Amino acid sequence: MLSGRKIKKKLLNILSTKKIILFIVLPAVLLTGLRFFIKQPLSDSFEKASLNHVRQKYSGKVNSESSKYGVDPYFFLALIMLETSGRDHLPRFEEHIHSRLLKYRKLKNGSFRKIPSGQLKKLSERDIRYFASSWGPFQIMGYNAYHLGIPVQELSGSNAITHGMKWIMKEYGYLIKRKRYKDALHYHNTGRKFPVDGKSLTHDPSYVFRGMKYIEYYRSNKKE
Repeated sequence: MLSGRKIKKKLLNILSTKKIILFIVLPAVLLTGLRFFIKQPLSDSFEKASLNHVRQKYSGKVNSESSKYGVDPYFFLALIMLETSGRDHLPRFEEHIHSRLLKYRKLKNGSFRKIPSGQLKKLSERDIRYFASSWGPFQIMGYNAYHLGIPVQELSGSNAITHGMKWIMKEYGYLIKRKRYKDALHYHNTGRKFPVDGKSLTHDPSYVFRGMKYIEYYRSNKKE
């Protein structure tokens, strides 16, 4: 029969093994998988055509804004591809955000994403729906227009790239400047950096991996 000391030692060995798997082995396996995924050829001609359409339509403005911030344009082109697939970007209503906005609008002294409840009370139902929708080529939530000091519709207007990149750089631009693109992609979709356990919290589990693949495509095909 094992003594208490031996049982404790055995348990510590098991826990130590699990920690090694969780913090060393698992991230290494996921990183290897990510590198493999990025190096795979694009799935079909339609995907490649969409990537080129995004570049032709947005690269001029994206390149100009990127120069202003001192960052590479590839991340932003890849993000547009992820969010719109190269198609026109109609506003996308988010019911769960709408419910939260209505909830915070009823409070006396609350705030939603640093927007005081008093300001939310001044909004019409149409404005609330605008706040609860994602707009433009980056599909940025409408309520972010409040902090940019612009009408929500400006997020998808002729200055959509300018406003969108301004918000992105303000919100998580430090990740882009450090080329931590995996964290930046995950942050754009969830508001959080990529989890250390390697389990993406994005609605589409492949969101970050596809984004990294698109970044590599734009970087490797600058003049195509």
